[in-house]
Amino acid sequence: AVDDFWLDVPLGSFTTLLGPSGCGKTTLLRIIAGFYEPEKGSVIIGGVDQKNIPPETRGTGFVFQDYALFPHMSVRENICYGLSIRKKSAAEKKAETGRIAEMLGIEELLERYPEELSGGQQQRAALGRALALKPQILLMDEPFTSLDAKLRNHVREELKTLQKTLGITTVFVTHDQEEALLLSDFIAVMRNGHLEQMGTPRQIYSEPKTIFAADFSGPANFIELDGVNYLVRPEWLKIADGDSPAPDGLRGVIERKDFLGKILRARVRLDSGKIIFAYADPEDNSLAEGKRVQIIIQKKFALD
Repeated sequence: AVDDFWLDVPLGSFTTLLGPSGCGKTTLLRIIAGFYEPEKGSVIIGGVDQKNIPPETRGTGFVFQDYALFPHMSVRENICYGLSIRKKSAAEKKAETGRIAEMLGIEELLERYPEELSGGQQQRAALGRALALKPQILLMDEPFTSLDAKLRNHVREELKTLQKTLGITTVFVTHDQEEALLLSDFIAVMRNGHLEQMGTPRQIYSEPKTIFAADFSGPANFIELDGVNYLVRPEWLKIADGDSPAPDGLRGVIERKDFLGKILRARVRLDSGKIIFAYADPEDNSLAEGKRVQIIIQKKFALD
């Protein structure tokens, strides 16, 4: 599931494992947590090899995709669970639970049970349970997939602010490119159990090392010019009148236009038959389906 994989996660960073389903993201996260023991290789946390160290003493906190809250326990009891296992005193548990609840804004939810919570509230409770243990590393396995789009955006912002405030090293799993770009200090693009590329969001998006990394990190056009294959993002293109000179000879017809709020996405069939997508001003009423246009490349990145 994961083979010949090397990753260095900087202290205090938010590092995202990005890749399609089945590429090994969750397996890698569970190896870090100690749920799986690798057949070869090692996991080193804070300079200490974690071989034969069980999950409960590794100093990691895990937020599962389905939250995995104990249904028969209140939010307070869920948050306290790990502290109870560590045999903390009643006073310590009360103080820590109060601190976590205030930090996450869930003070009024402490006596509720998971079935009485919304998806966003369950997510906060699960995060609180992980943070109560004061982990060295916070591990999160696609924790926003069950939330609706508006709530997902809100919780993302909360998590990013919280992670920066706490300075906690976080490893986050997602297959959502926008989510990875928004949250991360570093992104590790995975493919078939291997590391395809590691870098900052800007490096992964604007300077990908492979076609796969380019295609999986956001909307991409691949255009060959003079024998060189280039990545051209839709926003790097400009749509102009079809009668104007086209320096790269890219002319075609707008087959469809999609209104996406802040942008207009045009599907253009070039004279060569190739389909590309370009972004435009949503208020530009001159772009009609069936109109002949030229495509001007304002930026491009050469791929190996």
